[in-house]
Amino acid sequence: MRGGQWQVLHLLRGLRDRGFALRLLARGPLLERALDEGFEASAISMVAVAAAGAAGFDLVHAHDAKSHSWASPFGRGKLIVSRRVIFPVKQTLLSGWKYAQAARYIAISHAVAAELAKAGVPAEKIEVVYDGVPVPERVIPYDDRPGNRYLCVTKDVARPDPALELQFPVLLADEVPEARGLVYLSDAEGLGSAALLAMANAVPVIASRTGGLAEAVDDGVTGVLIDGVDAGVALRELRADPERAKRMGLAGRERVLKMFSVDTMVDGTVKVYEKVK
Repeated sequence: MRGGQWQVLHLLRGLRDRGFALRLLARGPLLERALDEGFEASAISMVAVAAAGAAGFDLVHAHDAKSHSWASPFGRGKLIVSRRVIFPVKQTLLSGWKYAQAARYIAISHAVAAELAKAGVPAEKIEVVYDGVPVPERVIPYDDRPGNRYLCVTKDVARPDPALELQFPVLLADEVPEARGLVYLSDAEGLGSAALLAMANAVPVIASRTGGLAEAVDDGVTGVLIDGVDAGVALRELRADPERAKRMGLAGRERVLKMFSVDTMVDGTVKVYEKVK
């Protein structure tokens, strides 16, 4: 399950709790999890999307580029598209037609919204709804976490100096609660769900000052934003001042509760739906 797939699953759960009738078209682990949780769901294909478009649904919500393409001919004024990436929109005639079909775009950050605006999407069609992550009721006290547990996420950048002893976990969600810090390095990021997950667990974040990461992390309060890929100085300062790191972690948790919780994401999405229905 990638970050976007988790967001869809969180959204499905929240919408069901709010009384929405839902049908999911998906593939892979998202489809399997949705079926396991009792959602009406089936494999996605162009034929399935066309059939859904003709079935009288009030809204159609596309969550990736392929489903956006497939749903565009059938949306008829009720298509909502989530845009999760910060890459520039292709400037072709076909792309221009496709992007004109949606009634609303949900951007996961203002950085992503800016890319949609550059592509010519009217401002009144763009809504920013931040991703949401689950917030545990309790977190492991900072002083009880292993002293050398510092995790790192890198996207399209070189890994930092091995001397920093950063760990690169495969199952990040399982590793985060015991971490004393998360380093998140990227050249371009829509928002950074791993950073949000860390903050929800009161883990201070050192992140590249780029895209949505600069919106997720409050520099100097919930973590540190850095320029370039050298996280060495920031990490050494974090290690040298555990009380500061602890304060940043707790401030990050409060920031997630206020801005990046699953409930906030679902409520924001429902408000967008109400503007289209």
